Amino acid sequence: SVAVSAFDIIGVVSQNTGWSSLKALRVVRVVRLVKMLRLVRASRMFKRWETRLEINYSYLTLAQALLLVVMSAHWMACIWVLQATIVSDAQMIFDSWLGDDGYCWQTSQPGEELAYDCDG
Repeated sequence: SVAVSAFDIIGVVSQNTGWSSLKALRVVRVVRLVKMLRLVRASRMFKRWETRLEINYSYLTLAQALLLVVMSAHWMACIWVLQATIVSDAQMIFDSWLGDDGYCWQTSQPGEELAYDCDG
């Protein structure tokens, strides 16, 4: 990337290690300053878009709440499946809701150690 190549150029140009580390520190500071200026410019741009689009904040709040509910439901479902798959005995998987509803199935042949695979 551009930020890393600046350090490479400074290291090649200067043979003095003390000088190159000082210059590298200055380059890092300049890069940070440029990034901060971009953030300020981006925030101004978003403010202009916000005033042009005339965003209805009640709809925005409703959309955020809906997104939060969907994301929370997804995480709770992941935790629900995780607690069922942490079981150490493979036979217990088939006796749980994962086996009953067809989410997990047996992959081992008769006579082999019980193995399973789960969708998800």
